[in-house]
Amino acid sequence: MLRVMATFVRVAKAGSLTAAGRDMGLSQSAVSQQIVALDRHLNVRLIQRTTRQMTLTAAGHQYLHRPHAILHAVQDAADA
Repeated sequence: MLRVMATFVRVAKAGSLTAAGRDMGLSQSAVSQQIVALDRHLNVRLIQRTTRQMTLTAAGHQYLHRPHAILHAVQDAADA
């Protein structure tokens, strides 16, 4: 689940699935599959996608802060 959360955070920061995938060494399809899996797990749509753009939904904006904080806490624990 941490990997999928990290992917969501990367997509939100990059502003596109393709850019996030490129940064992570993944295909756009692999990134998309992770986001779809997260949507299903949470039972909410986090990203609204069209062929030309991607935006976070209200739920996506609200959710973004949680994995961001969790991932920082995990990194801090690893650094300690």
